[in-house]
Amino acid sequence: MRIKLTYILGFLVLLCNIIIFFLIVRNSRTDIQSHNLILITQLENNTFPIPPLYYFSVYLCSGFSNNIVVLNYTSVVVLGFSVFFKYITTKKYLLKSFITDDKNYLNKNVLLFIFIAISLIFIQPIFLNYPSSRVYLGKLGINVWHNSTVIFVMPFAILLYMESVYFLKSEKINAKNIFLILLLILINVLIKPSFLFCFLPAFILIHLIKEKKIISQKNMYVILIVSIALLLIFLEYYFIYLSNHNQFLYPKDSKSSIIFKPFHIFQVYSKNIPLDMFVSVVFPLFFIILFFKEIKHHLEAQYSTLMFLFAFLIGVLFVESGARMSHGNLTWQIIIANYIFFMVHTTLFLQIILQHKKPYSIKYFLLSGFYLMHFLSGVYYPYKIISTGIYH
Repeated sequence: MRIKLTYILGFLVLLCNIIIFFLIVRNSRTDIQSHNLILITQLENNTFPIPPLYYFSVYLCSGFSNNIVVLNYTSVVVLGFSVFFKYITTKKYLLKSFITDDKNYLNKNVLLFIFIAISLIFIQPIFLNYPSSRVYLGKLGINVWHNSTVIFVMPFAILLYMESVYFLKSEKINAKNIFLILLLILINVLIKPSFLFCFLPAFILIHLIKEKKIISQKNMYVILIVSIALLLIFLEYYFIYLSNHNQFLYPKDSKSSIIFKPFHIFQVYSKNIPLDMFVSVVFPLFFIILFFKEIKHHLEAQYSTLMFLFAFLIGVLFVESGARMSHGNLTWQIIIANYIFFMVHTTLFLQIILQHKKPYSIKYFLLSGFYLMHFLSGVYYPYKIISTGIYH
C-alpha cells in the first residue's frame, strides 16, 4: 500500500509541475519564452546557444521545431520533468541520510520523507510584502519557476553534491564515483556552469580540512577533478565572452566581461538588503544557531554552508558588464547552493526530531514555524506568477 501511495504521490508531483509551467507559459512572460526565442534566433543564423544542453533537449523533444508555440509547450513538459527529478534526487538524499538496519524504521517514515521532499521543491524566502511586494528579486532565491536553465540543471547539481559527499567520506577511491563526479561536472557545464563557481572552492576546502595531508592519492584525484572542471569552464567562458558566438543576440559594441561591483544587483532590486537577505535564510540560520553543538563537526553541514557562502560572495561582489549587467547572471549559483543548504539542514533537523523522544521544546516549534513560513511563501510564489504574470 505504501509503495502504491509513493508512486501516486510521485505522479501527482509531476502532474502538478507540468500544470504550473503550463499556466506560467500561458499567463506570463518569463525566461522560458525568452530562451526559446534565443534558440530560434541562433537556429536562423546557423548557430546554437551555449551552453547547449537545455536548448538541445527542448529542440529534440519538440521534433526539431523552430515554432515558438511548439517550443514553449515542449518546455512545459521538459521543465515539469526537471522539477520532478529534483524531487526524486531530494527524496533520494533524505532516504540515504536515514539508512539503518531497521527496515521498519524507513517504511514507517517513508511518507514523512516524501512530504518533506515535496515541501523542499516549493520553499522560498519568507514573503513579508514589506518593504517590497517582490517574492524573488532582491532576495537570495531557493527555488525558481521562471528560468529554464536553472530549473533544468538543479537535479544534476544536487547529484553532483551527493557524489562529492560520497567521495569526501570514503576512505578508498571509487572509480565509478570519480567518473560520476566528472560526468556531472560536464553536464553542469553544458547546461549552466553557475553551481561550479561555489562547488569547486567548497569541495577543495572541505577536502583539505578532512584530509590533513599534503601528499595523498585523494589529493591527486581532487586536482584532476578541479583541473578538468576549470578547463571546461574556461572553454565555455571563451565561447560566451571572447568569441563572436552571441553576436546575433547582443549589439556588437556590448561585449561583456566580469567586473567587481559589490551589491549592484541587490541595490537595483531590493529596498532593504539586510532584511531581504535575512528572510531568505531564516530557517537554516536559526537551525545553525540553536543546534550548533550538534552540527559543528557534521561534514555535510559544513560543506553545504561553505558552498552557500561562496555562492553568496560571488553573487554579491561581481556582475557582468555591458548589456547583461542587470540580468544577475552571477547570482544563479546562490539559488542552487541555497536549495542544497536548506535540503541538508532540513534533513539534519528531521534527524534530530526523530531521534529525540520528546521534541516539544520551544526551539523545535520555532524552527518548524519558520520552515512552514518558507513553505507557504513557496506555495504562494507560483500562484503569484500565474495570477499577475510577474515573476518578481
